[in-house]
Amino acid sequence: MMNLADLVGKKDFFAKEFILWLWYLSENENSTSFKTDDGYELIFIIDNKLTLEEQIGEQQAIFKGGSPSDSIEAKYSLQAGKVVKECSIKLIRTVNLQNDPNMLEWSAVYKSTGMKLTNIKLPLVEEKDQTQRLLKRAQHLESFYEYIQLIYKEFLKLRLNKDKWDETVSIIQNWIKNV
Repeated sequence: MMNLADLVGKKDFFAKEFILWLWYLSENENSTSFKTDDGYELIFIIDNKLTLEEQIGEQQAIFKGGSPSDSIEAKYSLQAGKVVKECSIKLIRTVNLQNDPNMLEWSAVYKSTGMKLTNIKLPLVEEKDQTQRLLKRAQHLESFYEYIQLIYKEFLKLRLNKDKWDETVSIIQNWIKNV
């Protein structure tokens, strides 16, 4: 019988496809924006570090600073068959990007092996009372995971629809080929 860690490991390709899909959207749809049920807009950004690796072998390409996903070298690495191993991400929740007092921002490192989120930075909490501060931080952490799940569900809706996924794969392959 397969244990949970083995099962997750066999599904790592979903995690790699997920981040590649978001990368494609950010460059070609000019937005990785998703709507929440409570009216917020979520904006997903590949931030300042991107690591690609060979599918077989140990060689990695690490891109840092600015928007590494915009670099021509990162795209050439995709052409060479490398896949996203990990990247820094930013998630922004807003109603309106211009002067939104309720805008919140999280950042983390996304690791495609096991689809792990590490080094999570939560929005600033200004509560003076330590109990209230801890509660607010816990709420921010819970919201972060809920928002990541919402985005992943959007990906899975597409991924599990064979016709739509085949079309998306073709579009992404053309994007990679035409760097």
